[in-house]
Amino acid sequence: MDEENRHLWRTVRIGRIRPDRQFDIVWTSEVAIRPHPYPVFRTRREWLDLLQALYTSWGNRWFRN
Repeated sequence: MDEENRHLWRTVRIGRIRPDRQFDIVWTSEVAIRPHPYPVFRTRREWLDLLQALYTSWGNRWFRN
């Protein structure tokens, strides 16, 4: 777990879907990749504010009726 953002470091896999709807793994990262939960086009504060606004607008629930 990343101490800064509490998201998990994960091994990345890229797959190709077969006709039988299963996957063939075509690439796997050699090491676990650090998470970036807050894309750089917004600051972390802007992401947190956006999430809070959504949560509030949805009646303090993480789903919409």
